[in-house]
Amino acid sequence: MFCEKVSSAESRKRDSIMCSPYPQRPSEADCRDYLRTGRCKYGESCKYNHPPNVESGGGVKPIDPNEPLFPIRPTEPPCQYFLKHRTCK
Repeated sequence: MFCEKVSSAESRKRDSIMCSPYPQRPSEADCRDYLRTGRCKYGESCKYNHPPNVESGGGVKPIDPNEPLFPIRPTEPPCQYFLKHRTCK
């Protein structure tokens, strides 16, 4: 289990400990399965990075609360999957 101390953005009075069963290796590429599903079948032995800001079902949650959940691409047509399911795959 890998843990790190996380400071709350709203209040510096409260710090919490965030634990993950997956290793964080910032110098390595991100684990594709972990980013997609929120799980990694290799666990602690995985050689890739497992960022702390990944949702449990997959997908990255923004660190900045003002940042949109999905990329905004004004020159591209709307994503049909997103329009139908209101989420990104």
